[in-house]
Parts: sequence; structure tokens; C-alpha cells
Amino acid sequence: MSSDSSPTELAADPRTSSRRLLQLLDDSPALAPLIAQNPGADDTVLLRLAALNRPEIDRHLAWRKPPAAGWGRSLNIGAATTPPRDPETAPPADFFAAEFGGEATDAKEPGSAASPKRRSKAFVASVVAAAIVVGGGGAWVAVSMGNRAGQPDVADQALRINDYPNEPSAAWTIPYSDLAAAITAVDPGAATDDGSVGWSSSGDLGIASVTLMDANDTAGATETDENPIVYGIDVDVITPSVTFDVAVNLESGTVMGALDPAKIFPDVEGPVMSCLPAGDDLAYCNERTTLTSTLYQISTGATTALGPQATVLGDTVYDLVATADGAALTIAARRGLIPAWQSIVAVPAAYQSAAAADRSSLPQWIPAVSLSAPDLGMGIVVLSVRPLGSCAALDESQVLTSSGEVAASCPAESGGYYFAIKPDNGEVVYQGSMPPMAYLDPDTVLRDEAGDDVSGYEENGLQQVQSALVVADAHGSEIAWLTVEGTPYLAATGTTAVIGGGNEVAAFATNGWDKPVWTVPMPVGAGGANEPLIMGDKVIVASTVPATGSQSDPTSNVIALEADSGATAWQATGRPLAVDSKRVFIADEFTRTVSAVNAKSGETVWTYTAQRTLNLAGSWLIDCDWENNCSGLR
Repeated sequence: MSSDSSPTELAADPRTSSRRLLQLLDDSPALAPLIAQNPGADDTVLLRLAALNRPEIDRHLAWRKPPAAGWGRSLNIGAATTPPRDPETAPPADFFAAEFGGEATDAKEPGSAASPKRRSKAFVASVVAAAIVVGGGGAWVAVSMGNRAGQPDVADQALRINDYPNEPSAAWTIPYSDLAAAITAVDPGAATDDGSVGWSSSGDLGIASVTLMDANDTAGATETDENPIVYGIDVDVITPSVTFDVAVNLESGTVMGALDPAKIFPDVEGPVMSCLPAGDDLAYCNERTTLTSTLYQISTGATTALGPQATVLGDTVYDLVATADGAALTIAARRGLIPAWQSIVAVPAAYQSAAAADRSSLPQWIPAVSLSAPDLGMGIVVLSVRPLGSCAALDESQVLTSSGEVAASCPAESGGYYFAIKPDNGEVVYQGSMPPMAYLDPDTVLRDEAGDDVSGYEENGLQQVQSALVVADAHGSEIAWLTVEGTPYLAATGTTAVIGGGNEVAAFATNGWDKPVWTVPMPVGAGGANEPLIMGDKVIVASTVPATGSQSDPTSNVIALEADSGATAWQATGRPLAVDSKRVFIADEFTRTVSAVNAKSGETVWTYTAQRTLNLAGSWLIDCDWENNCSGLR
């Protein structure tokens, strides 16, 4: 979990502290259904959620292990349907798909509704893969279904997992007691009896993030309007929690040991640390109070200091360093301990004060300079610099620095400057005021925020908007301007780009953007989305139709289209989790099952029933039971 994680990412991340989850619940009540699925949510958070007495939350709580004192009331779960997910607050790559009737998915003639024209609006948020819960016993954390340019036969590597031609079985099992033993080896006083486990991985290195909770002491607490007591727990008293990261070799299932904050950050008193895998023997660790980070080699204990703006994306660690005046930024990439490349970019004068700002003087969760993989993008990482301005529009909790002080200035939400950088060699392929979405050599797809049209119609309390996409050539000149109704999602190979919007999916030839090759109507209404993925000669689409009227849950289908024509090849009910080289993995939350579907034929190859939580950790599926005993599946 990086220091610039969005509220949605924090709500879903099992490593987010209970204090932060409660703060998110107060600041953004719409995130409650997502927080209810977070496997790191402790009893205090769960009881706060139960106190809201909302059916769309209760349906997720029903799959959770009840608090020691019980829920205090009967949960209102209604009919046994797919648990709801708010399309405005869930990660935009959330794969609830729609049910379509009649000829809704038949291809149309080229040049119809998706023809290039102005205006649109994109609700974009970066998504981090973490625990997936089959049956709702934790967080369904979505993975973008984007396809990297130049990989016509293989889906996005962020979505690609090991091949599972047959129903998987446990290759190894790690008892929770082994994780607990690794924790007590570095902290003998740790109370390991009550914990939750989330997973992340890079290559064959897995990190099991174990969040431990202590009992809440409510002695002497009194109920007032300002200090309510909910089911015997003072909801304003936050349950203390601490997270330990335990390194695991995923190939053998061997526990390598807990990562010791005192050894990784020996100069920090009481370090508050979170780590992500950065290779088979490396962890990228961030200390939150001092905003320092380091690369830690697990086998030797050696550390390599990084700057406060460093981040890890996939198997690459990026360090960002600004000159004293902010006129230039150096981006240094390394894979493992080996430097890969270094690039220096010139920062426009209007953004130099933001680039030079002391990170510790800015809000902890809102950096002025950040590096990320584009939310829907392929083939690039994006360096963004946001100008500094007033903090008046933000809540006080959002403007606190890492030391707990109120920031004097805050990065603006819009008006940033962006650099699109090729991750393999550091080449800057675009710079300007439009956020890059993808690099389709030699063109770049951008979002034109100034062209967004937010005056769309209201439906079910959600606003349908339009997004303006610009295709720019290698010189930055505009060669196409596309309108996408609703949220735009894009997948591409070297020759084809497929754009999903709120009402249709359209395919374009990347050497000719004047009109689509084909369009397929997929009306999903306000708040809905269509997300494409290209697998060989098929386009796999996941569509979201939000709940309407008396219907309390979204509906879900996965639709495979012929890549050359847009004709429907097959359709399945459920939500896609990931793909391997030949199969799409589709989950049914309420039966806790995952089915492998042949991408070409739509035939169900096998079905697997999870014990409780099915964790998507890099290329691995890890199945954990109610006692947090976890098995790696092969």
C-alpha cells in the first residue's frame, strides 16, 4: 500500500489500519460496502458497519466471521443474490457484468454510435490486486482488464495468473500457526490469536500481511450523542491494531520469516512499516511516520535507501528525486538490485514549487509528485505533478501530514502536468496537461479533462457523463478526438484498440481512428461500465449494470465477442477474476465457486469451491479457510 493510495484502494486493502478504515467510513460513507469486504476489518469496524443497518452492507457482513459478542441484531440480507457493489465507489475495474436480452450484443455496422466526436468524462482510479473473497467473506479487490500493447495473444500481465488446465488443488498449506510463529520471532509480545491475512506477491515471493487486533476496553465508557455505545463497544474508541508482513516462498510454501521493522528502519523509533514484494528476494518497505522507504533483501538483511517519493510497480522500483528548485525530476528504475535506467525530465515553471516541496509538509495521503501505472493504460507509467493550492476544500483529516500537523498547502485535484514513460527504457513518449491512458506506438491515448461533459442525465441517483479521449501522434498533435458515454475502458494490441463505454463497445484499427471497425451496443445506464480484454481472437467484456428500483444488487455476465466482427461468441454468468493463457476465471460469490471457462469456446473446463477467501496474489491463487490456514493452488 503506497502513501498515495486512493480512498477506494485504502478501503479495500487488507493492510489498512482499523483507525484509517474508521476514518474512511466517516469521510466517505459510500465506501461502507467495500470496507465491509476488507478482510483486515476488525470487530470495531464491523460493528460500526453493522450499526448503519443497511441491507447492502449486511449482505457482506453475513459472510464475515461474527464478532465475539455477535452482531447484536439480525442481519438484513434479503434474497440470496450477488452482494452489491456501489459502481461509483467500488474500484472502476470491478467486474460485475450485466444481463443482456434479445439481440443487445449483436454487432452494428461500422461508423455508428462510437464515431469520433467530442466530449466525455472518466471516473478513473488506480486499482491494486489483493484478497478476493469467493462468497463475500472479505474484499473483492478488482484488477484492471486492460491489455498491454504489443501482446496480441496474452492478456495484461497484471491479470494473468499461472495456467490452471485442471481443477486446482493445494500444492502446499501454511498453517496460521506458522505465520504467528514468524511474528513472535520478531515481536515476542505480539498477540497473534486474533488476526486476518492478506496476500501480495512478485514472482515467487509472497508477503502475507497479518493484521492483529487487541480487545477493546470499554470500561467506564458512557453512552452520549457524541460518544455512542454500539452493542457494548464504544465506537469512538478505536481498536489497536498492528500489521506484520511475513515473507513466503510461493513455489515451496516455505515461510521465510517476518519482516522486522526494527532491522529495516533501525534509526526510527517505533517504526510504522508496510512492505510490498519487489522480486523473488526483495521487499519494498515504507515507513509512514518519516516517509522513508528502502529495498530490503530478505536473504541477507541488506537494505538500499530510497527517496520519499519512491514507489514499486510490478517488479520494478522507481525512485523520484527533484532538484532543489524543482526544475527537474530524476526517475531511476531498478529491477531487483540492478539499476535498469535513469531519465531526467524538465518541470514547467508553474509546477516547480510542487516538485520541490518537502514531502513531509504535504498531506500524508495526497502527494504533489507521484508515479503510477495508468488506471486503464498500457505500455507506460505516468509521472504526474500537481500544483499546490489551498486545503480549504478538504476535510481536516485529509490534510494532516505524516507528523499529524495540518498542511499549509495541498496539491490541487486537477490541472496537473504529466509525463508518459516507457517502463522498459525510460523513454518519455508524451508530456503535457492531459493524463495519458495508453501508449500505442507511436500514438498516445489521452483523457481530455477540459472536454469532459458532466451535464448528463440522472438515473438511480447516479449521473451519466461523457468522456473526451484524444489520440495524439508522436509529435503530440491530435489525430482523433473520441466521445465515450460513461466510464471509458480500453484494451489494445499492436493493431487493434477496443474501447468500452456506458452503452457500447467499439473496436478501432490503431492506424485509422476515423471510424470504428465495429460497435456492439451494451446499454448499462448511469453508473454502469463495459470493460474489454483482448485474448487472441476474442474480446472478453465484463459489464456492470447497477441496481435499479427494487433490485438491490448489480447483475453480472461475461460476454466474449469475435475480435474481427464483434459478433457474440459466448456468454456466461458471473464475474471475471483473472485469466491464464487459454481460460477466463469467473466467480460466483454466493456459492464460493470459481469456474475456468475456455476463452475460445465458452466451455466450462472445471469448477473449484473455495474454503473462504480466494486470494489473487500475483500469478498465484491462494485459498484461506476461516482459521487463516492458507494453501497455494496448482
